Amino acid sequence: MKAINDLSFSVARGEICALIGPNGAGKSSLLNILNGVYRSGSGELLFDGQPLRRPHPLKAAQRGIGRTFQNNALFKNMSVLDNLLTGLSRFQRSTFLEQALRLPRARREAGAFQQRAEEVLGFLRIAALA
Repeated sequence: MKAINDLSFSVARGEICALIGPNGAGKSSLLNILNGVYRSGSGELLFDGQPLRRPHPLKAAQRGIGRTFQNNALFKNMSVLDNLLTGLSRFQRSTFLEQALRLPRARREAGAFQQRAEEVLGFLRIAALA
């Protein structure tokens, strides 16, 4: 039995896309293939016009391929802002030691991540929930 059969779609750069359908329709399987959690048995994935062969979850996230999960309480004891900052950590370049000692690169990154998270809150019009 196949979870996904004869599927084709495209998402434009900067577009936010929602995937909806009944239970068992293959939504999670599709997202897991795009994010590198599952491997496709056939077909071709293109990202930015280039073949995306055997994506790795971290590499997919670093390229901007993201997803959300149905469980929206993964970090329920954290603020909305802290949840956004957690998601931005995949772009982090400073080391643990740089962060612990609050060295310049770590401080610059923290400031840039804070600014980006606030931009997202503004775009979503939920800054009051931060």
